Amino acid sequence: MNHTHSIDAARVRPVHGAHRVTAAAMVAILAAGSSACNDPTDVIASGPFELVTAYSFPSLAGSDFIIGFDFGADGALWVITGEGRIIRLLDGVVDRYDAADIDSTGALTDLFIDGQGRPWVAVGGSVAFFEKDQWWPAGPDDLMGLAPVRAQVAVNDAGEILVAMGDPDAGGLLLWRDGAWRLFTRENSTLASPLTQEIEVGADGSFWVAAAQWQGYGGVCHLVDGEIAAVYQKADHGLLYNQVDDLTLGDGQVWLGYEVPIYAADGPDGGIQALSPASGAVTDWYPAATGLASNRVGSLEWSSAGELWFTTSIDVLEGACPDCYAAVGVLGTGGKMEVLSRANSDLDPDAYLPQIREGPDGEIYVALGGRRVIARVKR
Repeated sequence: MNHTHSIDAARVRPVHGAHRVTAAAMVAILAAGSSACNDPTDVIASGPFELVTAYSFPSLAGSDFIIGFDFGADGALWVITGEGRIIRLLDGVVDRYDAADIDSTGALTDLFIDGQGRPWVAVGGSVAFFEKDQWWPAGPDDLMGLAPVRAQVAVNDAGEILVAMGDPDAGGLLLWRDGAWRLFTRENSTLASPLTQEIEVGADGSFWVAAAQWQGYGGVCHLVDGEIAAVYQKADHGLLYNQVDDLTLGDGQVWLGYEVPIYAADGPDGGIQALSPASGAVTDWYPAATGLASNRVGSLEWSSAGELWFTTSIDVLEGACPDCYAAVGVLGTGGKMEVLSRANSDLDPDAYLPQIREGPDGEIYVALGGRRVIARVKR
């Protein structure tokens, strides 16, 4: 891909549940977009690779940000925003949806593409999937006491749905299996934390759950055949922290990203680990060791080329780690780590980089959330 898609310049067609954009309204949107935010940078150059703008969203409100994106089986780009917008770009056609039409809160918290290439979203106390040009609610109708917040969703090829939601006082997991929902909490299971950060599905259909730290507990939970088969934590398994902010699966390992905003020690906090379920061994990597980036890893992606891509955020403790910038990085097949940050490019030192994903073309894409841009990595 050698050019930029301006989402607002593409054709927009109505579908059931979507919003039609007229020619007059499009002119207003484009005008508002150009004044609401700076023009996106075309190339963030230097360093070991470049970030080239692939998609731009100038009409998003100045207060709105990209919080997640992914690609469907048909090649469609799906984007979710902090103010509850769902955007699809397919074959030059843009469809827009409001999360408030799915759940009255309109609070989007997750986008997941299942094994059939269908997008799912978690919004408020509900999850929904997109099929036949509309969003279909998929429950759960009864939250079994969980608070309708902080939702994550994942679906395996057997049609099992794992939903995480709740707060410290009423959090847990709901699993749809064999025609019924089942509840997992700290009180009725070995679940370590009521707060879930991410869920991924293994090749065997099992679920891997990354948890936020709560009362000292957290880590990683593995659900197999409808049961919690294992819980991995710092004390027993050598995790860096009991707060795991993202995970991805690849090369027979569970890759863990630690952004750990709850920690603010002198020096860099965070890091990356590879957890081997077969042996229980863990291996550590630290982006800050390059002298160019923060250790606060918020998003991970295992690529088809056998590389681990990641993003970091700026270190939160001012002065404790002056070179701990936000960055885009890769751990290559030979174990070499390369990063792009303010130290070797014009990437913003505090860039908001919420998601990194591999596209259907095998290229790596990263959201520059504050710039309302999805960029492609050019090596």
